[in-house]
Amino acid sequence: MALTALALALHLGGLIGALYALSPIAWPIAIALVGAALWHALSLKPGDVIRAQGQIDGDWTLTYRDDRRETGWQVDVRRSFCHPWLVILALQRGQRRIYLPLAADVVAAEALRRLRVSLRAAG
Repeated sequence: MALTALALALHLGGLIGALYALSPIAWPIAIALVGAALWHALSLKPGDVIRAQGQIDGDWTLTYRDDRRETGWQVDVRRSFCHPWLVILALQRGQRRIYLPLAADVVAAEALRRLRVSLRAAG
């Protein structure tokens, strides 16, 4: 929910900036472009990660919206970010790298706290 609100706020801010900078004739185009970008950012995609399980020093398993499961992901502690309300987990598997945002309102409080402690201890 927090990431949705952030995406909405950023797109709304971009729209306000565009409306301020453009002449009124171009406003419908700006509104359409920002609306399309917001729809794309918030729409569900088959490749979205819906579940991640693992340990900081072990393998992680990712489950995708289309029910695929991939194992063997490793946490890159140096590229991960910790904050009380948000953890961005950098995961790597071979040459592939993804950044998994975990907001405090989506993850159980105790699990997120343990993840933050483990990331800080490892890095």
